[in-house]
Amino acid sequence: MVVSRTSFVKGDIGDTVLLRGGFAYTRAIFREGPFAGNDIPLVSRYTANVGVTWNIWQKFLIADATVRFWSSRRMDNDQANTQLLIPANATVDFKLSGEYERFFWSLSVNNVLNALYYDYAIASAFTDGRFSAYPLPGRTYMVKAGATF
Repeated sequence: MVVSRTSFVKGDIGDTVLLRGGFAYTRAIFREGPFAGNDIPLVSRYTANVGVTWNIWQKFLIADATVRFWSSRRMDNDQANTQLLIPANATVDFKLSGEYERFFWSLSVNNVLNALYYDYAIASAFTDGRFSAYPLPGRTYMVKAGATF
C-alpha cells in the first residue's frame, strides 16, 4: 500500500525571479504476506526541494539554485525492516547560464557543499549490520556551450 501526498508551489516575484518548491509525504508499506505492516525498501517518507531562478539580464545571464532533501529509507533486501537505514541527506546545486539568439551556455556545480552520501544500498540477507552501499560523487562541475539550428 502506498499513501502519498504531494504539493508543489511555483511563483513569480516580479519579472525576473521565479521561486519553486515541492514536498512529498509517502507512506509505503506491505499490505499482505510475511512482511505486512513493514516499510517497503528504498522509499523515503519525506522528500522536498526548494529553488530560485533569477533572470539577471534578459536571459543573457540566469542564476539558478536548488536545494533537495530526502529522509532516511530502508535498504534494498530489507523487507523485514531489521537493518540500518540509508541516512537522510540534502544537496545544493547552482548554475549560471544564458542564451543569445540560437547560442546557449551554462556553468553548473552540483552538490556544492560536497555532501558525502549514498542513496542506494543492499542489506545482507544473512548478517545484521552488513550491507553494500553505492556512494554518489561529491561536488561535480559541468560546462556546456552550444547552438540550436
